[in-house]
Formats: sequence, structure tokens, C-alpha cells
Amino acid sequence: MIFAIGFIFAIATCSLLISLLLLNKYNREKYKFHSYANAKKMFKRRGLNKGIVSFGSARLKPNDEDYKEIEEISQLCAERIIKKHKRISFISGGGPGVMCAWLKSAYKLGCQTAGFCIKLPREQKTNDYCRISYNFTNFAARKQCFFDFALCYVVFKGGFGTMDELFNLLCLIQTRKVEKKPILVYPASFYRSVFNFNNLVEKGTIDKSDADLLTFCETKEDLLKKLYKVIDND
Repeated sequence: MIFAIGFIFAIATCSLLISLLLLNKYNREKYKFHSYANAKKMFKRRGLNKGIVSFGSARLKPNDEDYKEIEEISQLCAERIIKKHKRISFISGGGPGVMCAWLKSAYKLGCQTAGFCIKLPREQKTNDYCRISYNFTNFAARKQCFFDFALCYVVFKGGFGTMDELFNLLCLIQTRKVEKKPILVYPASFYRSVFNFNNLVEKGTIDKSDADLLTFCETKEDLLKKLYKVIDND
């Protein structure tokens, strides 16, 4: 009798634990969806246009040459957008470093800028150049909004976070989960020392067409030429 009661109790406990785990998983997925849906609703209400999305390190400082160069590239693109009367936004993660440099010049020239921010234990603080910003609580919703609003992507120097965004994007394009858009990688010299996609092609782990998803830009002028093409064709 005692054994039977203990067995029933054990079964009931396991059933309760499984139910709690499933409920917790459901709530997490529901929360992610709500974060994404709320962000999309806010962006639509604020009239956010599709734009040029930049990925890159939060650790670049304003006195770094790379930081200054990104400001210049942003300024030249903003001037082109204004001259061509285009409705194109500048989008970044909304934090410091590359994210700030990409928005700063465009903001000063009056272009639409947006920061897709996220709560992190370090580095992430919304910069002063976001006309529109949203604080995401999870990466999945944030990334999906990047993909939804992108006309093209510019990948500047970055670390793990930049790699995560880039490879997530490559995987989704490869599997046709998001629309293919230009991915401009700059500077090429930095990323060629990080990636060896030719080796992956040779080993048969990716196709040549997968490696070709990235456009490596050797110079600032090369990058600007490709960005101007995106701006002019929008």
C-alpha cells in the first residue's frame, strides 16, 4: 500500500514538473513573439523606413580611426540620400562604438536613424543619435527586426556579437527564411583574416553560392560605390 501511494506521488510529481517546463517554454516563446510584435507595431507607428543596417563592435572609441571613417561613410551616404530625395533610414544596434558612429553623421544631417537596442550587462547603452529606438529583451526578436527593415547590411569590424548577427543572417538566407539582400563586408583585409570560406567550399561544407553571399570591400571607395548603388536603386 505504501509503495503504491509513493509510486502515484512520484508519477504526479513528474507530471507536474513536465507541465511546468512546457508552460515555461511556452511563456518564453510567447514573450519573444510579443517583444517582436510590439517592436514592429512601434516602428510602424513611428514611420520607420527600410534602411542600411550596420553591424560592428561596441568597443570602438570616437578617437579611433575606424570610428572616424565610419562617420565619414555615414555622412556621404546621408548626403546622397538627401540629394536623391530617398526615404532610407540608418539602422544599428543603438549602442556605442560602430553603432553610434553609423548613426551620428546621418542624425546631424536630418536623416532618419533607428537604434534596435538590447539590455546587456556591459557595453550597451542607447546612444544620442537614435530618432527612433526600441529596447529589446531578447536577441531573436531584435535580429528579426534587423532583417525585416534592411535594404542592405554593412559589416564593420566586430567581435562575437557581430559574428553572431552575420552568421545568423547567412544561415537564414541560405535556408531561404529571409530575403537575400547585399551584405557588404568592410574592411576586407580584416575579415579575410577571420574567415576562410574557400576552405569550407573545398571541404564541401558550403556551396560556392553560399560564400558569394558576402561582398568583400577592399577600400572605402569600393564600399561607397556599392552603397550608392543600393541608395540609387531603392
